Amino acid sequence: MEEQIEIKDEKTELERKAEELYKNREAGAIRVIAVYKDGTKKKVRIARSTNGSIIVMKSANRGYSINQTDIIDFKEIDLKAEWQKSISKAIKILEESGLWKDLLTDLKTANAIGYEKLQEAYKITDMYFISDKEKAEINIANELRDANITLNQITEQLTSDKHPDLDIEKVKYYYLNPTRVYDLNEKIKIEKIKQIDSRLIEKTEDGKEIYNSNILWHLSKPLKIKKMYFEKYKDYNNLKLKEIKEALQNKQPITIKGRTNYDVSFYYKPDENKAWYDEEFRNCGNGHYYLALSDTYAMFYEDD
Repeated sequence: MEEQIEIKDEKTELERKAEELYKNREAGAIRVIAVYKDGTKKKVRIARSTNGSIIVMKSANRGYSINQTDIIDFKEIDLKAEWQKSISKAIKILEESGLWKDLLTDLKTANAIGYEKLQEAYKITDMYFISDKEKAEINIANELRDANITLNQITEQLTSDKHPDLDIEKVKYYYLNPTRVYDLNEKIKIEKIKQIDSRLIEKTEDGKEIYNSNILWHLSKPLKIKKMYFEKYKDYNNLKLKEIKEALQNKQPITIKGRTNYDVSFYYKPDENKAWYDEEFRNCGNGHYYLALSDTYAMFYEDD
C-alpha cells in the first residue's frame, strides 16, 4: 500500500513578516507600509481573516491574500514620527487661520510633553487600580450607611455577616468618608498622570483636578488631517471652499452643505472662533466628525 504524505502549506517570508507585525494585535486592522515590486511604498491595513491568515484590507470589511499582491515587503510605521509631523502641521495651520485658540494651546502643550510621555499617560486613563477587596470595603461601607447602621455597630455587623477578608478599619474609614469606587480610581489615575507631567492635569471651576482628556484622548496619537471635500466635481468643491474662505476672512457665520459618499456639513461660529466639518452617512444622523482647522483642512475628532 502506497504511503500518503500530508503536505502542509509553508508560510512565505512575507507572510511571516506580516504575522510578526500583527502578533500583538488581538482584533481589528493595523496600518503598515507596504513595499511593492516597482519600488513604490504605500500605507495599507492588514488584518487577520476568519481562517487565521493575514490579509491586506481593500475596504472596511473586505481583504485579499498577501500572495495575490505585488507587495514584496512590509515595514512598521514610525508612529512617533507620524505624530510629530501631524502635530506640527496642525499647529502651523491654526497659527495661520486663527481658529480654535484652546486647541492650539493643547497642541503646543502636547508637543512640549512629547510622544513617549503621552503614550504612558494615555494607557493610565484606561486602567483600573482598585482591588476587589478595596472595592468590597467601599461598597459595604456605603450599604451600611444607607441602612442607617451606626459606626459602633459595624464590627458586630461585619462579624455576624462573616466577612473574614475585609479590613474593618478600612470599612469604617469609608463609612466616615463617603467614597465611590469610580471616584477613587479616577483620583489614583490623576496622581499617576501628574507624576508623568503635571501639565496634563487641569482644574475645574470648583477646584476639582481632572486630566486633560482632550490631549490624552484626541492628541496623543497621529492626527488625521484632511482636505475638506463637499462635491464630486473639483470646480464645485473649490467654490464651496472659496465661500468658506470669504466667511472666515469677514468673520461671518456660515453653514455649507454638500454630498459625496456622505452628507457633508461645515459650520463656522465667529463669536466662538471655531468651525466644524462633518461627514455623516447618507440620510443618517451619525458618521465622522472633524474640527475645521482652516478654510481648507479639518482634523478628525470622533466617530458617532
